[in-house]
Amino acid sequence: MSTIAIIAVALLCLGVIFNIVEAFVPGFGIFGISGILMFVAGIVLFIIDGASALTIFLLMLGFAILLAFVVLFIVESAKFGMIKKSAISETRTAIPVDYADENKNPFRILANKEGVVSKGCRPVGKALFGGSEQEVISLEGVLAVGTRIRVSRIEGNKIYIRKI
Repeated sequence: MSTIAIIAVALLCLGVIFNIVEAFVPGFGIFGISGILMFVAGIVLFIIDGASALTIFLLMLGFAILLAFVVLFIVESAKFGMIKKSAISETRTAIPVDYADENKNPFRILANKEGVVSKGCRPVGKALFGGSEQEVISLEGVLAVGTRIRVSRIEGNKIYIRKI
């Protein structure tokens, strides 16, 4: 095996390794782009070295099979293995699953309640309902401090108000 062929094989292997690293550590694509360039450079070096088309085809087929096994490993690991336990496959969000359920919304007790603007609404501000201060959104534009208001509707964590 010639020196060029050894360098070509090394570039092909590094290209595959860099692309695997890019799959696990996504970022700016430095590893992915470098891996692709190394893979292409390895194939070009094989062509320059005078390798036959069959040799290049078999080499690419071997790397494709290797890549398929790596992808299968990643998919299976994402379902059941070590990737499942890592932050890469985090499926939970900061919003509770039943967030849209109106019956469990903590703000539903404010429906149709009256209050007073405590910090000017432009159109977002704060209002006092009993002893509780909540962030509110005015449906009537700017409201001054001390304006009496009523909760018009509640959507998620947004409380919409109107002037009384």
